[in-house]
Amino acid sequence: MRLALLGWPVAHSRSPAMHRAALEALGIDGVYEAVPVPPGGLAEALRALRATGIDGFNVTVPHKRAIASHLDATEPVATRIGAVNTVLRVGNAWMGTNTDAEGFVRGLREGGFDPKAPALILGAGGAARAVAAGLVNAGANVEVAARRDAQARGLTELGATAIPWADLETAFARARLVVQATSATLSEETAVPFVQELPWDALQRPACVDLVYDPSPSFFLQRAAAVGCDIQDGFPMLLHQGAIAFERWTSLPAPLSAMRAALHPRGAK
Repeated sequence: MRLALLGWPVAHSRSPAMHRAALEALGIDGVYEAVPVPPGGLAEALRALRATGIDGFNVTVPHKRAIASHLDATEPVATRIGAVNTVLRVGNAWMGTNTDAEGFVRGLREGGFDPKAPALILGAGGAARAVAAGLVNAGANVEVAARRDAQARGLTELGATAIPWADLETAFARARLVVQATSATLSEETAVPFVQELPWDALQRPACVDLVYDPSPSFFLQRAAAVGCDIQDGFPMLLHQGAIAFERWTSLPAPLSAMRAALHPRGAK
């Protein structure tokens, strides 16, 4: 079995280690390769992959939206979210799907969090869209706030309610789950000013999740823990979206223990 990850950059990704561990755990003769595909190089890369007869692959930034036009079909969940993160081979056709939404919800449940709790998502990009779709499907009332209010309003088509960034304090007070889905917490330089301006005093000690998994805990989660919130980083979502993809490719239950161990080789959370 041949699997791959397409993106730019991909050298840092932990997906290859996770999926290789899954293949080994089940005794499947296969490979999972990280394939760097620069912006503008997607069409050429896909032509090369078709020639290999690849069994399936993951897609990450910056290609999650652009790849849909190169596929034979997309499943409704991917069409609704507007992004593909997993491609399945169905006969000689390629089918795009999205496992991020359900992966996020499964990760919440595994951590003991309620995916039906009133939720506030910070950010309105691709990751936020997947989270919103997953939570709405789980039955949650979902609010979204972004610095660009127009971008937040784009998530109303998924069943979420757009909240002006200026009203963030009242939204914080209502939320029982706060999901940080921006890229601001990826580096200390951007995380510190972003986190310091949030209205922490309005929180009623909800669960707080940051989709970032490196660094972990992020500055956002450190601050959330300091005010008494239960916290979760992005690893559960990474694990479970990968597990769902693996199950779709192989029609076998994903070996979660092996995959989790590959993500945390030193036992770190």
